Amino acid sequence: MKNKLLSLALLIVLLGSILIGCDLSAKAGAAVPINLSKSLKTDVELQEIDELDEAHLEGLSKFAFDMFIKQRDGENIFISPYSISSALSMVYNGADGKTRNEIAELLGYDVIEGYTPDYSKEANSDMNYNVKYLIDALLNADPKVQINVANSIWMAEGIQFNDTIDEALLAPVREYYGADIFQVDFTLDETLEQVNKWVSHNTDKMIDPFIEQFQDKESLMLFIANAIYFNGKWTLPFEKSNTRQTPFYGREGTKEVDMMHMSGEQYRYLAMEGVRGVEIPYGNENLVMNVLIPEDPNNVLIGDLLAGKSSEELNQFLLELDKSSKIKLGTLALPKFEMEYGTVDVTKALKELGMEEAFTDNANFSLIGDNIFISTISHKAKIEVEEWGTKAAAATGLDVNTTSMPLDPPINFIVDVPFVFTIRDKATGTILFIGEMNNIHE
Repeated sequence: MKNKLLSLALLIVLLGSILIGCDLSAKAGAAVPINLSKSLKTDVELQEIDELDEAHLEGLSKFAFDMFIKQRDGENIFISPYSISSALSMVYNGADGKTRNEIAELLGYDVIEGYTPDYSKEANSDMNYNVKYLIDALLNADPKVQINVANSIWMAEGIQFNDTIDEALLAPVREYYGADIFQVDFTLDETLEQVNKWVSHNTDKMIDPFIEQFQDKESLMLFIANAIYFNGKWTLPFEKSNTRQTPFYGREGTKEVDMMHMSGEQYRYLAMEGVRGVEIPYGNENLVMNVLIPEDPNNVLIGDLLAGKSSEELNQFLLELDKSSKIKLGTLALPKFEMEYGTVDVTKALKELGMEEAFTDNANFSLIGDNIFISTISHKAKIEVEEWGTKAAAATGLDVNTTSMPLDPPINFIVDVPFVFTIRDKATGTILFIGEMNNIHE
């Protein structure tokens, strides 16, 4: 049987632009994607749930920290666990057997009520509605913080998919994820341009291009894309006049950086088990940046300290920080920075976390097609932190082949040493982004 290539890419982007219709019209003579969203024969009866499954949310938080610890290498790192988990959620719909179970255990889907080890339309509906519920929760998390979500699937024309693809993948992704489904010819250069145009539009050109070329356009079957946008203005913006050059004592040495300063304001603060953390809120304080530094920066770097803790301990620290009382800080100092990370392959980390079969000849994505497996998962992310707030973007691509309390004096929180930071939704605990800044570059 001729080898096929199933490529799935989900692009998670946190930005500050309003989502508008994406013009996918091609130049004269180029192929125009055919939107199949309205013509799918299968309808999905949306399953209703009253609230998000707490065990599922805990599983996603565990996945976020596990991925962060596995991916770090002593350099700067910035990833979107939400992006990676969303990509895997999409392809999970077409998985069965051990492949399905490993993805479920990785993301915490195996603890959702109604989960079954083998493919079940009803069990997948429970999982998909949890995903949809989370998307809706993020979209409505804070009227002063903008988050938008978009999804699309690009299908190769002329390819014989398994008959189950409509019911198992396409219809659920359309209904639960709101995905548009396009039919394209991957052998044409214009298709790559169309995909990159979609990505560029939905990342405000921060990720452009995302894909230099398709791995094997002759046998490419699917390309799946997901985008999330975020624009967060600090609840208490930093005054530009208070930004000044001060030393940052990085892993590679000391460097003068632009340090933002805030004095005499109240923030949630926690010191526990060698870690100090502060919560810097956006908008109405439903979405926050958590910044973590060591209590004793002279003896340990924060990343090394956190690497020695379990994901449960790390998540518990953030939950305790959520519940901590606000205290008046003497000074909060945070560097302005911009970081671009990737493109990196996160396959190795996922394998080490137990998702193995999906990358082998034994992979079971039989609900989509025969003899297909994931070959690589690429990830790229970027963040900008300034006086007004934060802008960030990330993209994830999956290539799937076939076989063949106040204190006196006031506490200061000076981030002049390597630090770990997250961008989180407090209501659900969802970690949209997590990063480690060891050295600040120009």
